[in-house]
Amino acid sequence: GLVPIRVTLAGANTSAEGAYTVRAQAETRLELSKLRGDTQTGSPGALLSIPLRVQLRDEFGSPVINFPIRFNASPGGQIVQPAAGAPVLTNERGEAEASMRLPTVEGVALATAEAGRVVTTFSFRVAAQSLPSFPRLNQAVEQPLGNGSATIARKGSLLAAAASVIRFYQQRGELPQPNGPADPTVLNQFLRDQCVFDASNARICDAFLAPFDAPAELALNLWRAGSFTGGGLDVSIESPTLPVVRDLVAAGSPVILALDLASSGAPSGTHFVVATGIAANGAIQIFDPQPAWNRSSLEEYLNGFTAASASLRGVLTGVVRLIPRPPSSTSFLVVSNGRIDLASS
Repeated sequence: GLVPIRVTLAGANTSAEGAYTVRAQAETRLELSKLRGDTQTGSPGALLSIPLRVQLRDEFGSPVINFPIRFNASPGGQIVQPAAGAPVLTNERGEAEASMRLPTVEGVALATAEAGRVVTTFSFRVAAQSLPSFPRLNQAVEQPLGNGSATIARKGSLLAAAASVIRFYQQRGELPQPNGPADPTVLNQFLRDQCVFDASNARICDAFLAPFDAPAELALNLWRAGSFTGGGLDVSIESPTLPVVRDLVAAGSPVILALDLASSGAPSGTHFVVATGIAANGAIQIFDPQPAWNRSSLEEYLNGFTAASASLRGVLTGVVRLIPRPPSSTSFLVVSNGRIDLASS
């Protein structure tokens, strides 16, 4: 019912009156409107770049606060935040928001937001995506690294992958070219002589490191690669999962992937490729720096293939981005051949 309110100023003949109404929730006529996120286009299996946001008001235009909104995705899609099926309460403006992962096939996807008996529908286009004009700088069959000693082709794949990513950003004008356009040979030659000095003025040349699983081989130290462009390159380690890779590529980032290989069932070291797109069926498209294998999708490595009479299969163990931005001035690199614990402010 109606609740009257009268307020009187103490010691003065001044007052104000008003009222508010208490109604059962079922008697309130709700109006649910879409604020943003509708009619987006996204990549198969990737998060939509813009969250879905709705606003709930009553028939008088006032926001309805702390009201549960349920978001649901059409088959193949997924509401990832909040957790699928869980309601989210409207805020003080009557708004609620959710993030959605698209199905892994091209076509049209839908999502609904439901408040009581009121429903509104979002629609999206799911389409394959690839990074435009990504350079493909293959490794040599025997790629010299670091001190000039030859190493097997797998370790050259990281150098070629990093050079391709750097060249990609250089082509887009996001990284400078003080030493010219990146390619594996030029990058290798530049980094061989790049050294830093410790607090005792001792020279440290660590642009190439010996991997723990193969001490006789050398691999590029990604944290030193930025010096080739004048220092404006950061390294970001990501979670090694397929959804994360799709999300990063859909956002426009090439992603370096580390694959632990087995050849005919025996461990065969680490190989590096670059994720550059998402196919119509959700498969992650890659640039493979190894010309002898030249795979075009990550799934070929994960499912296994045959090359030179050997069966090869890979497991995704690492995901890393090179980002055109200045790295943190307080970052530091620790290399160890055993388990270590770090505590740092």
